[in-house]
Amino acid sequence: MLRLGDVITRLVQDAASGIHSAEAEAEAKKLEIAELLTRPEEELVSDEEVDEFLRTHFPDPKIPGETAIRAGATYIAPEILRLKVGVEEFPPVYRVLGVRLSEKELAPGKELLPKVKVPVLTPKAVAKVRQQVKKKLGQRRRKALERLLSTGVPSPMVETVSLELRAGFDRELRVRIPSMYDTEAKILPEAIGKVRINMRLER
Repeated sequence: MLRLGDVITRLVQDAASGIHSAEAEAEAKKLEIAELLTRPEEELVSDEEVDEFLRTHFPDPKIPGETAIRAGATYIAPEILRLKVGVEEFPPVYRVLGVRLSEKELAPGKELLPKVKVPVLTPKAVAKVRQQVKKKLGQRRRKALERLLSTGVPSPMVETVSLELRAGFDRELRVRIPSMYDTEAKILPEAIGKVRINMRLER
């Protein structure tokens, strides 16, 4: 069995350890954000996030869940096809991302009209689009991280701590933490009580 003073000391130590761990975690988060802000914008975004952006903004109408930005996929652009009829860009990489693809970044595809072949995306064109997506998303993330760092990462502010523990006392006021399986005869049933501690922390 433990002395009452030992129990109180242990409770105070556990509370202080929990507060210290929370504060250390918050400080580590600040350092992590500061380190991320030193990286290029493209490194702030994962390939999976780029894939999700492409599937959301450039879906393939023929293949559910797939993106139209992939090597071998059709790319329609009025200035490249040189058609007089109204034709909208598809996928609309210029309208959404400001990316212009040149004929050198495309490959000949199927013949749409006599002597008019619809170009398809090459790996080089896909890489160019993906790079722009990373830049766009990276800029957003950088702004969010800068805002978070300037306004402050949430930190634990603990002023008071209240602790309560059910305990059993023997005739010499030594303490035992009882459980539902406790059959220790030295603890009197009427001596089951609580140890309650209220602490105020000053910084």
